[in-house]
Amino acid sequence: MKHYRYTVFVFIYFFLCLFIVHSQEYLPRIAVIPFNYINISKSDTEIITGLFEIALIRTGAFGVIEQNLLNEILESQAYSISDFTDEKFAIEVGKLLSAEQIILGTLSSFAGKYVLYAKIIDVATGKNIRADRVQTESLEKMTEAVDVLASKLAGITYQKVDIEDKVFRIKKARSIGGWIAFSTGVVSLGLSGLFWYLSNEAFNDYNNTNVTEDVIEYRRKTQLYDALTYSAVGVGVLGLGISISLWRKKFQY
Repeated sequence: MKHYRYTVFVFIYFFLCLFIVHSQEYLPRIAVIPFNYINISKSDTEIITGLFEIALIRTGAFGVIEQNLLNEILESQAYSISDFTDEKFAIEVGKLLSAEQIILGTLSSFAGKYVLYAKIIDVATGKNIRADRVQTESLEKMTEAVDVLASKLAGITYQKVDIEDKVFRIKKARSIGGWIAFSTGVVSLGLSGLFWYLSNEAFNDYNNTNVTEDVIEYRRKTQLYDALTYSAVGVGVLGLGISISLWRKKFQY
């Protein structure tokens, strides 16, 4: 019976750990390929590309691969940004980055208008998933328009808010939620230790008595404390897992 109890305990712990890992929100890995530019300087295009990448991260819809990793690939393979005019080449670079999707875009200036066009391409199939564009009267306004474009590509409705205030509120909510989950986890694990001790005491009494009524009573207590132990361990592990997840997400902004 004791061997059975340990086996069930280990099984539940392992199952809960797997549940926590797989319950994490899945975000497709996406790489923002440096935008092409027409009648725009390279330096301005690089700034817009960087701002767009930040806006894409803030949508929370993608796992965005950092530009530093992309630059390392370009340097190691002796590639240049001009090579990205070839869509097939860009897809191959996406594969080197282990990206599931890539974003290709072009920033251009024509007749006093500035237009940024971007599209998401599936690396495995090469098919276009979504495409959109934004247009502004000046390059300065384009720095705000990238938020709109990122939201469109993420498939969400753009709402203009105070970014700093939004980030602060999200971090605060995740921090508080993390501490609540952590406290719940610690208390639950502490209770599991208490229930485990009571279960062992009842089990020892069960083995040391020959009175039928006492045997039934101690066996009932052992099963009850075992159930409480496993439940407390489950809640404890889940609480700690949720707290870690919330604290990790807190630093995404």
